[in-house]
Amino acid sequence: MDGQTLGSLPAHIPSWVHCTPTKKGSAGPTQRRRECGTLDEMQIKSLGDENMRKKLVIILLTILVLAIIGMFIGLKFKQVFEAKAVYSKTKTPILYTNLIHREIKTSENSEGLESNSYYGLSFKTNWGKSKVGKEFEYAKQIIFDTNVSIILMKQEPQFNNFAGTLGSSPQEEQKSFIKYFGSSKVSNYTFVKKVLESSPEQISIFTPKSEIIVINSLLYIKSGNLDEKDVGKENYYFDNGIVRGFQYGNPQKDDSIRIDVYNSNDNLYTFGISKIENLTQDDIDIILSTIQFNN
Repeated sequence: MDGQTLGSLPAHIPSWVHCTPTKKGSAGPTQRRRECGTLDEMQIKSLGDENMRKKLVIILLTILVLAIIGMFIGLKFKQVFEAKAVYSKTKTPILYTNLIHREIKTSENSEGLESNSYYGLSFKTNWGKSKVGKEFEYAKQIIFDTNVSIILMKQEPQFNNFAGTLGSSPQEEQKSFIKYFGSSKVSNYTFVKKVLESSPEQISIFTPKSEIIVINSLLYIKSGNLDEKDVGKENYYFDNGIVRGFQYGNPQKDDSIRIDVYNSNDNLYTFGISKIENLTQDDIDIILSTIQFNN
C-alpha cells in the first residue's frame, strides 16, 4: 500500500482524501500518509464546525417557533379568560339561558274559534268575542268576552337588526360577522336566533378569534335585551314554514308570555299575554297555527 499512489485510490473516496505532496517524489510513503492524515483532520474539523452551525440554526428556529406559538396561546388564553370573567355564571346567569325548539301544534277543531285581524295579521283565538281596548300608535289592546286581554304590536326590529349591527361595527368586526353568518344579508329572525343561542360556553381556547369577536357582540346584545329577573324562564323558537319566531316563557310556569312573530318579509309582530288563569300552550298554539299574513 505504501507504494500505491493516491491517484489509484477508488473513485468513491471523497475528493479531499486525494492529497498529494507539494513536490512530486519529494516525500516517501510515510510522509505522504502524515500529510494526508493532517489534511483529513482539518477537513473533519471543518465539517464538524459546519454541522454545529446547522444544529445551532435549527435550535434557534425551533425556539423562535415555540415562542411565537406560546405568545399566540397566551393571547388566546387572555382573550378567553377575559370573556369568561365578564360573562361568568354568577354575574350574568341570563346569558346561559338556552333556546329550545318546539313544534306548533295544529288545532284539530276550529269550531267556536274567533277570527281576529289587525295590522295585516289575522289569527284565531278560543276566548270568545273580541274588541279593541286601548290603542297606541303601534299597539292595540284586544279584550275578549272571557276577560282575557292581549297586547298586539307591529314594530320595527330593535336589537334583532342584523343590518344595523353590521353597519355600526368596526370593519374587522364586519368581516367576522359576515364570515360567521355566511352572508352580509341575514334575516332578523336568523340574527335574533343566533343572539338567543349565544352563550359564554361557546368560547374556548379552540374558538377562532373571528368567532370570539362575534360571540362577544352577540352576548353583549343578549345581555342588554333579556332581563335578569327572567333567569330560569324557558325561551322557545318555532318555524312551521308560514310563521316563525320566538316564545318567551312557559304558560304553566310564568306570569307573562311574549311571542315574537316574523313573516316572510321579516316584519315583526309581538303578542303580549299577561297571566291568564288556566292559560295553556294549546291556547297559544291556536294563535300561532292560524296566523295568516295579509300584506
